[in-house]
Amino acid sequence: MFSSKVQRTITIQDDEGGDVTVILQKLTDRKLREASDAQSLAYYAMTKTASKALLDAQRDSAKATEAATPKEAVTEDPDTIAARVKAKHKARCSGYDRDLVLRAGVKSWSVDAKLPGALDDLDATLAERFHLEILDLSLPAIDPETEETARKNA
Repeated sequence: MFSSKVQRTITIQDDEGGDVTVILQKLTDRKLREASDAQSLAYYAMTKTASKALLDAQRDSAKATEAATPKEAVTEDPDTIAARVKAKHKARCSGYDRDLVLRAGVKSWSVDAKLPGALDDLDATLAERFHLEILDLSLPAIDPETEETARKNA
């Protein structure tokens, strides 16, 4: 019921090889909407300034991918399904502004750097990991069996 009570503790390595404990928290509905809205606005701003040729190339790429996707029921191995679910999860998470997600979801850590300011100093790999972990806590899971059923019924 209350997002603040849903937390995950993870351990990462600092630059010297020591353990750092990080507490991540599920985002509230309001924070999820703010992060989604911010990402949508950023995408909208990018499309306004993007060239027509770039937008046409993106549209053509999406159409080609859709056309290449088999429509008939094909049995896939579990690794292929898991890879597709992971890719969909990452794509879904890209719809949420990373900075807002990190500021709302990283609650504490066992280093001296003060939050939230120190989040600006994270390397891209770690920032992406935190982003995905927080959204994993905050969004409904993508179940591989549900994904397979949906694909077969498409």
